[in-house]
Amino acid sequence: MKQQTKAYIKKAELDGKKISLPGEVTVNLELSAIDTGGGFHDPIVDFTFTLPGSFGDLQANKKCTIDLLIGNPGNRDDTIHFSYKGTLKSTNGQQMEIMGRLQDEQVSREMVRFIMRCVR
Repeated sequence: MKQQTKAYIKKAELDGKKISLPGEVTVNLELSAIDTGGGFHDPIVDFTFTLPGSFGDLQANKKCTIDLLIGNPGNRDDTIHFSYKGTLKSTNGQQMEIMGRLQDEQVSREMVRFIMRCVR
């Protein structure tokens, strides 16, 4: 099973530093898993988003800890928080593209439920 959807970022921190968001930033989400009929096996969540500007001492292609609070576009009160280690990619020196992957035990049941609610 594969589900693709979008959510929006409510709060973001890179290496513990709060990032000022320029309005609503969209995050693309993709859930892949084996549907066993009673649950999901081997779940993977891939996500990407782009933030305009630079972030001081954070450099492109450097690993950092990224904390996100994301929200469901269809229900402003429906949110989920997660953290992961990822790599920043610079695009044209004007933006940072961030890609990440959560897999197996990193993908909580709450994350799967959140993505399914965003799809609906």
